[in-house]
Amino acid sequence: MALAMTDNLQNVRISALKRFQSLGLPTRKSEDFKYTSLKFLEATSFESELKSNVELNLIDSLKLNKAYHLVVVDGTIHEKLSSSEVLSLTRALSTKVDLDNTDAIGALTLAHSKEVLEINIAPRVSFSQPIQIIHLGTAKKNSTFFVRINVGESSSVEVLETLVSGTESTQLIQTDFHCSSNSKVIHYRIQSRDELSKFLGHTRSELMSHCDYSSFTLNLGAELGRDHNEVIFVGEESRGRIFCGFLAGQDQHLDQQSLVEHKKGHNTSLQQYRGIIGGNGKGIFNGIVRIDKDAQKANSEQSSKNLLLSEKAEVNSKPHLEIFADDVKAAHGTTVGQLSPEEVFYLQSRGIPKRQSEQLLTEGFVLDIINEIQNYNIKTLFSEAVRRKLSPV
Repeated sequence: MALAMTDNLQNVRISALKRFQSLGLPTRKSEDFKYTSLKFLEATSFESELKSNVELNLIDSLKLNKAYHLVVVDGTIHEKLSSSEVLSLTRALSTKVDLDNTDAIGALTLAHSKEVLEINIAPRVSFSQPIQIIHLGTAKKNSTFFVRINVGESSSVEVLETLVSGTESTQLIQTDFHCSSNSKVIHYRIQSRDELSKFLGHTRSELMSHCDYSSFTLNLGAELGRDHNEVIFVGEESRGRIFCGFLAGQDQHLDQQSLVEHKKGHNTSLQQYRGIIGGNGKGIFNGIVRIDKDAQKANSEQSSKNLLLSEKAEVNSKPHLEIFADDVKAAHGTTVGQLSPEEVFYLQSRGIPKRQSEQLLTEGFVLDIINEIQNYNIKTLFSEAVRRKLSPV
């Protein structure tokens, strides 16, 4: 979709670039980037003359049945491959971007995005099918993409983001949700990029009062992948849940960051992270729950569990709380372990070969959170992706 570069969009890009220049590229001196170096971005150009090659068979294979599709190739919407139902809701961003609360990577994403878009869902609308956004990055091309999804009062929608790429490409994607009062939003993201590519993603969701928001993320691909999930409670009596599974294999570095901020009281949040690390892979989880002084009666739970499949596998997990209110419930914890020999032996005693027993237990470790998905087609998509990822381990 060739959307005209309006004065507003041009101003947003210029302001975002200034914001990035003032913040600078994050270094490992920052706690959020302690284990992840972004020095590769210094030599990364997002201005390319290479033509995007669209593999129609690949796009067709990625499309979920019974869904509305928005196909984005190297940061640009491919109108002919997208559904008219979604295109009719999509336009150039017209609302103000809060750059003061935009981090350096978000500012960089905005500054280089060819299209800065918003999808507007009217009040009291219930989608019968999910909206699927397919992000395709072609080989040796770098791109950024920003989209804000505004969900009207008392509306409900499911949004699935599918991320794939060719080799040696870098992709920055930011997806913002504004959830109006009484809305219900379920966001899914499955990242299966080429394992010689890089990916930085950020999802930021603002919840007004009486919202029900759930996020399901599965990070499987990329040589270096970083996913930042942020949920901000700006109203009361809402529920926000984050479920994330990440599977890092040989030579992979997958970094998960989360921030759940309770600005108002009487809200409930849940975070469940599951990491499986094999080969010499590295996994990171850094999760913050912040409960502001006005957020009385907040209820928050945070859990990070990690499974190491080899001696060289490595994980760094740090869930933590910042509590400034005195009448709250908050819990957090993390575990790191290996497959239980007793459980493997039990399955073997039931006639299941050792290799298959280990496979079943490893799959079950992350399927625990995937089983929270109610949509059968999407649950199947996630489950099959996990099995494919683990099959050669």
